[in-house]
Amino acid sequence: MPPLPEKHAAQVATYKVTAQQQSAAFLEERRSQLQRFLQRLVAHPMIHTAPDLQAFLEKPDDELEQWREKAKGGALGTKAYSLQDVKSGLLKMANSSLSMTEMPPASFLPLADVPCQQMGNYAAAVQAQVASVHKHARGYIERHKALGTALTGFGLTLTQLADCQRTINESLANGISSMGLCVGRLSATYHELAEREKLAFDEPMKEYVRILSSAKAAIACRDAAVKKYNEAQLTMLLKKERLEKHRAAGGKEEKAAVLSGELAVAEESTNLAKAEYEAIAARVDAEMARFQAEKLADLKRIVINFISLQIEYSVRVQQAWRELLPRLQAIEVGSDVIPSGAPPPRPIVSNFAPLE
Repeated sequence: MPPLPEKHAAQVATYKVTAQQQSAAFLEERRSQLQRFLQRLVAHPMIHTAPDLQAFLEKPDDELEQWREKAKGGALGTKAYSLQDVKSGLLKMANSSLSMTEMPPASFLPLADVPCQQMGNYAAAVQAQVASVHKHARGYIERHKALGTALTGFGLTLTQLADCQRTINESLANGISSMGLCVGRLSATYHELAEREKLAFDEPMKEYVRILSSAKAAIACRDAAVKKYNEAQLTMLLKKERLEKHRAAGGKEEKAAVLSGELAVAEESTNLAKAEYEAIAARVDAEMARFQAEKLADLKRIVINFISLQIEYSVRVQQAWRELLPRLQAIEVGSDVIPSGAPPPRPIVSNFAPLE
């Protein structure tokens, strides 16, 4: 199942009391997260036909509320018995008189689901690596935010320096002022880059950590199914062994009939457990194949978008510096250019006596 975006309750409370621009940015982030979630739902080969999803996407608000109430009432008002309920009941009956201290018979060969173990190891390893990439990418993006903040202060101090020089050298003051304005614009550029990097790379990688958690949950269901099948198979073999020993010892027919009935229940439970495991294994195999194909396409898109952003903003930064450079090269340094009406420079007075 595609994971729902996190709610960030503390962040929501913070944005309620902050500026409208920040709140709008937060809402846009949530909108994009939910949009990706819905896109994954409708792209799923099984989920996209679910009546609940179709109702949510297609029904108007008033009809959707009625649908929710009706679905809630139906869930609470009736009891639907599934294959899992039947299997659980049969397994409980099969284990009712089984001693847990009995040794497994020699004929018991538990099913070892090696592909399931491999899938579990793979999902855990990939999740750890994606989480590591996400962690370092977040640090990289934070550096761009910090650079934007640093450039804001840098631009302000350059403007102040230009004001100090204006009465002495107008050409130098204009050059430094142009540099201050350029740095100020670059500050906004780096802040914009950090926001786009967050949407294009940080959020999708964070989402993939949660997607891999969903994959691990599906694999865990398969692992649980094979364990239940092995338990049912062991119970059946123990029942069969007990019945054979009873018949060999020439015990009472009534006891043999009871044991025979328990064996029949255990065999039915084993058959149901096997059928359930095979169904789950087939579904998980298909889901993992689909997940691999989607993961390749998603990661390709994510890294290409990230690199495209780096190229785009690198070009913009270089262009800003190139446009600034001629203005700085045009600064007149041969002689001080003093504006008309400015006071003449004060002579330099030495406090040292001349050498004799």
